Amino acid sequence: MGERGWQDADGNLYLQGRAGRMITVADRNIFLDAVTDTLAPLAHPRHLAVIARPDPLRGARASVVVSGPPDATLGATLADACAHAFGLRAAVTFHPDFPLRPSGKPDLAALEAP
Repeated sequence: MGERGWQDADGNLYLQGRAGRMITVADRNIFLDAVTDTLAPLAHPRHLAVIARPDPLRGARASVVVSGPPDATLGATLADACAHAFGLRAAVTFHPDFPLRPSGKPDLAALEAP
């Protein structure tokens, strides 16, 4: 199914995320869904998605996209949380017309389009 995870000594299975939503930043594998899950409660009730952008020096970088008008305080909060939890310096942008799929989930393909 493309899911990645690990199993502990007691046989418990821990899912980390989908292989297609994993990026490598400076030789570290980061699951974008884990970043999204950590940051989304901080942005509630706004929609939030974390997407990958190419980075010639580090391989990839995380970009946090939040629905609605710009909010400098929220942007700083999300950037700080991303740095603290994952050691990532992520760009935070705001999208007034945040695209959603019919299911109500973020349309990642639309957000990743140039």
